[in-house]
Amino acid sequence: AALIVNITLSQKIALQILHLNGLTHMLNHVRNHKDQILAKSIRNLSEWTIVLQKELFGIGNDITLPNSTGSFNLFFPEGLESYKKLRFWCDHVKDIVKLCTNCENQDLIVELLGILHNLSVLDLPSASSWHDVITSCMFHSFIEKLLLPCTSPPDIL
Repeated sequence: AALIVNITLSQKIALQILHLNGLTHMLNHVRNHKDQILAKSIRNLSEWTIVLQKELFGIGNDITLPNSTGSFNLFFPEGLESYKKLRFWCDHVKDIVKLCTNCENQDLIVELLGILHNLSVLDLPSASSWHDVITSCMFHSFIEKLLLPCTSPPDIL
């Protein structure tokens, strides 16, 4: 189990997983089996994509990816436009939110919230905003429940 978590930290492997539609298969497994270890691996992929976006935007020069060569122009010759065309997360954002709101496993919720934290507007479905995602999935009600006193562990807050 730890192997999958560690290999998703590799820039080349993360890119292969995302290009080969591995994210879909991983999320299906998490949905069906509530696998928090695999969710951690997906969180690593989301971390890789947000850092990638920052580097393609030219911000956060002090941020580097684990095992990064720093040569993203090899994979994304058109910069941010190349990233937008790939749409790694757009088909999965609402599923992740729904999975999070219907989950009772606190450790899995931590990983799912971590994934959502690492996503940007570029990762949302076309013509969508975070407001659209939050309201369509009733995510605000879920967050309100988490914020009630004595209902959530500190890791979630």
